[in-house]
Amino acid sequence: MSKLKFKYRRTFKEAEFAHADLEYHHEVVIDAKEEFRSEIGRLFDRLSPEVRNSLVNHRAPQPKSRPEPAPMEGESADGSVPDLAPGLTPEEYEEQQEAQASHKSRPAVSDELKKVFRQIA
Repeated sequence: MSKLKFKYRRTFKEAEFAHADLEYHHEVVIDAKEEFRSEIGRLFDRLSPEVRNSLVNHRAPQPKSRPEPAPMEGESADGSVPDLAPGLTPEEYEEQQEAQASHKSRPAVSDELKKVFRQIA
């Protein structure tokens, strides 16, 4: 695990920073919304009654709901990722994937043997 931490230490630091930033924004969002509403209310109160009534009558339409995004590759329709390798640690799974990739990139031994036998014959 220490090799993995050392290899991806920069990524871990960036993830920690992003997580801390996200936590901060979750804490501040409620106060920010309240301040925004109060400032809009103050600006709205400063307007003349005619302008205020015209703005109330010309409200923007309600935003339409966004369509659900399609599931990403390797996800099921409910958004969960299927268990790809039961009983393996992430390191073992990664090693297994690397071994499979290197095996696929090598030509098959039987193809090499066939070429040699054809040359001999």
